[in-house]
Amino acid sequence: MWALEVVADAGKREPAPLTNKEQAPLRGEGAPLLSVRWTPLLLGRTIAGIMKKGILVVLVASMGMLVGGCLGVRGPSAVIRTDPARPEGMQPLTVEFDGSNSYGEGIEHYEWEFNRVGGDEPELAEGVQVTWVFEEAGTYEVRLTVRSADGRSGSASVEVSVGQRPQASFRIEGERSSDGGFYFNQHLEFDASDSTDAVRWMWEFSDGHIAEGETIRRRFHSLREYTVTLVAENDDGVRSNPYTRSFRVVGRCCGQ
Repeated sequence: MWALEVVADAGKREPAPLTNKEQAPLRGEGAPLLSVRWTPLLLGRTIAGIMKKGILVVLVASMGMLVGGCLGVRGPSAVIRTDPARPEGMQPLTVEFDGSNSYGEGIEHYEWEFNRVGGDEPELAEGVQVTWVFEEAGTYEVRLTVRSADGRSGSASVEVSVGQRPQASFRIEGERSSDGGFYFNQHLEFDASDSTDAVRWMWEFSDGHIAEGETIRRRFHSLREYTVTLVAENDDGVRSNPYTRSFRVVGRCCGQ
């Protein structure tokens, strides 16, 4: 252990200051000169003993503590990268998570937690890179924990925002035959009121006909199978996944 000492040397003094004729000298014969030096604190040599000899101890430093503080070993640190860089979008949202930028010696395990805020227990995954599909709307906290062989660990987290996509749905109303087909030459009604979060409804039929509206009516003259696809859109212009159904147009038997 070492001490920085400021020592007053009585054998060496500053020159006495100048005086005037009517005043006494401002200082006597001059102040003692000061010197600074490092000195080891030996066993049995106390700070009080040093002070008695006119030595001012300015700083005492333990070299062992100093070296230990500078060379202390830190645990691993987790770093998360995502693709897309801003992990937000409409359901279902696919996000790639990458922990390869995590740093620290001896990282052996990469543990991921996918926790929906207000949801049940988090889902778990392992690996440097993980691809995850968020099926439900909501806010998620994704946490990466990296662990070294000696048990040290570090964590980081990122928030994922998954918006509610409109849900398209419709039913078909009309007179049916006993086998479930719709009789030809009648107006069938296509009703999309069961869709959710929608303000616009776009229809496309397999015969090339297109239409818009929550409810539409059409007459079919050809005896065949048709398909119809509905896409719903919300106030923000976000569209639903296509919802498609098939139906048959059939003729009437005698007496029907």
